[in-house]
Amino acid sequence: MINPIKAVKGLWQLKIIKSEIARGNTKLAQHLILARKKQGYRLTLLEKLFLENQNYQAKVRQATDYIFQQSSSVIQQKFPIKKQLIQQVSQSFRLIDHDGYKIECTGIKTSIFAKLETELVHFLEKIIADSGLNDNEAKKKIDEAHRDLNGLKKGLDPTYDKAFSPHVYLIKYFLDNVYCSYLAYFFIYQAGYLPKNITILDIAAGPATMLFGLSLFLESLAQHQEISDFNCSYYSLEKERNLQYRGLQFWRQYINELKFPPNIFYQFNTVNIFDYDNYRHKLPKEFFNLIIIAHCFFYQGEDRSKSLDIYRSIFKQCLEPDGKVLLVIQGNKFYKMFDTYPDENLAKERDLIKSFLDCLGLRLILYKYFTSTGKRTNNKEDFKQFIQGDLPERPQISKLQEKYFGYSSMSKYIIDDFVIYAEKQV
Repeated sequence: MINPIKAVKGLWQLKIIKSEIARGNTKLAQHLILARKKQGYRLTLLEKLFLENQNYQAKVRQATDYIFQQSSSVIQQKFPIKKQLIQQVSQSFRLIDHDGYKIECTGIKTSIFAKLETELVHFLEKIIADSGLNDNEAKKKIDEAHRDLNGLKKGLDPTYDKAFSPHVYLIKYFLDNVYCSYLAYFFIYQAGYLPKNITILDIAAGPATMLFGLSLFLESLAQHQEISDFNCSYYSLEKERNLQYRGLQFWRQYINELKFPPNIFYQFNTVNIFDYDNYRHKLPKEFFNLIIIAHCFFYQGEDRSKSLDIYRSIFKQCLEPDGKVLLVIQGNKFYKMFDTYPDENLAKERDLIKSFLDCLGLRLILYKYFTSTGKRTNNKEDFKQFIQGDLPERPQISKLQEKYFGYSSMSKYIIDDFVIYAEKQV
């Protein structure tokens, strides 16, 4: 015989369960159904279907969590440190660590950089020839762009908007900056931070100089360990379409010549960083695990202040929680930003680094000051004497510099840069 009190109680419980399911309170509904089952009630078809669905959803969540954990572990995997590679690069570049921060660099990995120089010269000769200008006309265009870029020596920010600005940059600055980029990735690797899966946002990327440095370092790395599981998604922002286009052209030529090119997927975007309000919605949120700003820190106070605010906003919006930031800034420019001069005062240098990162909302992981001279300070006469010494030469690019700039001396690799690796402040 059915107990009428129990029957009424059961109907009341069913009404509550249906109400909780309708409200989306699935955990409470599941708890009430299981309690009814323990009390000896026969479950309705609705209750049975609900429990089956909850069990299915739990299995889906478990599978999803497992996949996420597995993918996260892959994403977070770092390249293991190979002592033989560390020794080889240190010897090739003749690296001398003076105080834990100042690194003297007077050598090079000749086989890799000579190949890049050859490809670069062939590329430049072709695009100059394809311009349709005779030698005198080409020289005039190059001279115009050269004067713009020479503003750097006077503390002026170049516009890079001349027709031959990319040509001048590639002839004069590109190889030095790739040289610095290679060493930056090397020290990140040496510290155990180089991930096997990397998503890069390169701000004010120019002709993708930092991408070339990464590719060259991977060539060295591939001689010591497997890199087939390396994946890179590279996303560049650059104001000057012409500079970006020439970089893309050269990148395609360079990568096609590699026997085993790395897995790098790239997207080049032409935007002015100062137009942040109009392109910020196009940038993915918390997506990149490495954001790079190399040699795009301004002399002029207003531009400098505004750019630092924008950089800080981009880090906050686009960097994933455990993401990192790589900053590269020329030595003298770094000190001029603080209205001071370089010296051998390490405590002062570290304080300036901290102040700089505070402006960007970042916290230091490591930094290095790369110098060809082994000094933080150099007068012009000492430096001229120094570069006549034993520094790595660039014989092929020297011919172009002599032809278009009138330089008579051998072009050499010279470095004078701070490389700063940081993360978001908590």
